[in-house]
Formats: sequence, structure tokens, C-alpha cells
Amino acid sequence: MAITAFFFLLAIILASLWYPGKQERRYRERLQSYPPERFVFLDIHGDTLKIASGRPVIVFFWAGWSDRSVSQLNDLLVWHKQNPGPQVVAAWVKDDPEMLADHGVLPGVALSENPDTRGGRFEFADGTRPYQDLRVPGVPTSLLFDDKGRLMATAVGFRATPVWHQMSKIKPDDATKQRQPNGIVKPDVKQPAENR
Repeated sequence: MAITAFFFLLAIILASLWYPGKQERRYRERLQSYPPERFVFLDIHGDTLKIASGRPVIVFFWAGWSDRSVSQLNDLLVWHKQNPGPQVVAAWVKDDPEMLADHGVLPGVALSENPDTRGGRFEFADGTRPYQDLRVPGVPTSLLFDDKGRLMATAVGFRATPVWHQMSKIKPDDATKQRQPNGIVKPDVKQPAENR
């Protein structure tokens, strides 16, 4: 009986370690086939918001009930004040209006940290639809697209370094390399001229 219980407990532990990795692999696979034009959000005014082309874009999925994602949101706001170049979409998920109000995200009300929430480069939006389409494994999650709309990096969970802190390490030529579902960058294989 004790041996059966031990093996049952061991199976539960191993499954709990294996499943999150599987979830993240599947998310990364779905992300590879989810073009930037499918990222459609509703901003805090109810208007449709799409990610822009022509400049880098950070999509940050967060939730007001998650202290760690709120902490990363505050970090992103501070970072963006010092680095205003990229468009940022701070996409809340699974939040009700009261929870958003606790963080100052309401139509016509800007966070005091945020210099421009309307028509600028930092937008708050409802990210529930793309979050569910991609089956993102958790919050906070951040994605970085280059100025041509190519996915450059993603970070899932509070232990991962957010993409805005990775930007200085990402080289422009990384976009010409093939990203594997596990996030590893693999150089493009050159095709013979007759296959191009």
C-alpha cells in the first residue's frame, strides 16, 4: 500500500513538472502561426486597436489580480518612459472593471505613471481574445515584434526576463533566423538559387 502511494505521488509530481512545459511548447507553436495582424484588441475606449508596423511592438498580457503581473506592468511603464520608441499594448486578461479601476485603467483615466494612453505609443487594451486564441499559459507574458512585424522574443511567467529588458540583447539579424517552437533561434538554411 505504501509503495503504491509513493509511486502515485511520484507520478503526480512528475506530471505537474511536465505539463507546464508542454503548455508553453504548444503556446510557442501556436504563436508561430499567429501573424501580427491577428492581434486585434479593444482599447479602453472600445475602439479596435491593432499592433502597428514600422516600429517595434511589445504586447504585454497582464491581470489586475496577479501581483507579479502588476509589478511587471509598473516596470514596463517606467521602462517605456525612458525608452518611448516601441509601441506598447498592455493587454489585460480575465479582469472585471472594478479590478481594472483599482489600477487606474478606465476610459478617460490615465495611470499617473503613463504619459500617454490614447493615440500614443502606450495603449491599454482588452487582450482576452488573443490570449485565449493563443492559449497563453499564464500572466505575465510579453512578446516583442520587430519593425517588420516578425516575432523576436517572448517571455512567459514572472520568472522569465520581460522582453523589454531583452531588447538590447536581440540583434536585428535575429529576425532573419528561424525560431523553433522551443524558442531556440536557428539560422536560416540557404536554398539553392533554383529553389528561390
